[in-house]
Amino acid sequence: MKEFPDILGLKLVEAEKILSAMTCDFIVSETVSQRKQPVEGDYRVIRQRIEGDVLAVTICRIPD
Repeated sequence: MKEFPDILGLKLVEAEKILSAMTCDFIVSETVSQRKQPVEGDYRVIRQRIEGDVLAVTICRIPD
């Protein structure tokens, strides 16, 4: 089984740099806030799980 770094809570750009440097295969999916108003802020990793040899990363906009 392949080892993946803990990127939970990181900004997406930081997480992508780490995963790319380690040549990890990953997929990104976005979720949105349950609030009706749009959220401004950076995308952050809110979930990560291993699916075979790929790290599935879920991101969401988190207010600054």
